Amino acid sequence: MTVEQPFLPAEFSHNSAEYIPDPFSFYAEMRAGNPAYWSERIFGGAWLFFRYEDCLRLMTDERLSNSRAAVPLRFLSEPQQREFADMIGVYERWLAFHDGREHTMNRRQVNRSYAPFSEAILGSVFKRILPRAGTTRD
Repeated sequence: MTVEQPFLPAEFSHNSAEYIPDPFSFYAEMRAGNPAYWSERIFGGAWLFFRYEDCLRLMTDERLSNSRAAVPLRFLSEPQQREFADMIGVYERWLAFHDGREHTMNRRQVNRSYAPFSEAILGSVFKRILPRAGTTRD
């Protein structure tokens, strides 16, 4: 019998082999014991919130912003920051760095591009392609 070691918050990473198979037990533990947790590993230091009520309150607080396009450069040396400063303009166009109404409007545009990938449309495509490929679908 294998005794599982507790997953320590300080070791948390979204790419962790321990985390990926069962993120739900980790989230349950964090909600119970560390609902607001400061992580040195995430983005060089970030608060992680695990309770729905806390996340809702933070996401609707007008004083907070998602506009953080310059964050990736913060960890570079000054010469590197100057070299990559033009990347801020690229990051600023990413949907993840938009807030409120701007985010909603841009998300609507992005969502339209996913319509051709719906199960109803792809299902008919798969039914045509798979028999020709000699593969069947369960």
